[in-house]
Amino acid sequence: MKNNREGEEEDKTEERMQKILTLVDAFHRQKESIRHLESMLMKLHIRVKNDHKYLANSMLQVSLKEEFLPKMCHKYFSRISPYPFTNISRFPVSDNHVTWERAWKSYDPIAANMPKEDFFPELRPFVDVDIQMMREMEGEEFQMPVFKWNKSSLSPGGMLLNRKSWITGKFGKEFQYDLDAESLPVNPFGRTGLRGRGALPRWGLITMHL
Repeated sequence: MKNNREGEEEDKTEERMQKILTLVDAFHRQKESIRHLESMLMKLHIRVKNDHKYLANSMLQVSLKEEFLPKMCHKYFSRISPYPFTNISRFPVSDNHVTWERAWKSYDPIAANMPKEDFFPELRPFVDVDIQMMREMEGEEFQMPVFKWNKSSLSPGGMLLNRKSWITGKFGKEFQYDLDAESLPVNPFGRTGLRGRGALPRWGLITMHL
């Protein structure tokens, strides 16, 4: 009987030890799972933080683009070559040479003035003469027509001639565009690789030393 009891006690002890070992093993596995979850949470936290920085930076870039692109787009669109709907090639102008403040002695673009007969009939009465062609054809006998730059006036025929710029200066003041050595308006946004009024009917509507 004694041996049987001792055997039963040993079996119970072994069973308890087995349960304890099972619990310890489960505890270690759970602890390892918690460590793994903590590691994943840390990586997720870092990723979220980096994504937040990326999104914040992207939003800033978009904001800057929305603010500056409208101000800069004319510098790109106005240098597209050839001139829209023509075969006229522009004089190549780099970003650094757009501003008139930078001297550029070799800058010598050709003149582009859409002929009067190419305009719609209703616009032809408003088309200015091709001054560059007149100067070239008449040479020393050329006399510059009288233009009232940066002003609104009436022609001898009673037609309103508005040669003011559409650009608004600081504090809402009227913008005064400059004239070049030939007494013709220069584009206030800078060089575009062409001279002349292009496809516009009149000088001075949008300053037209293109």
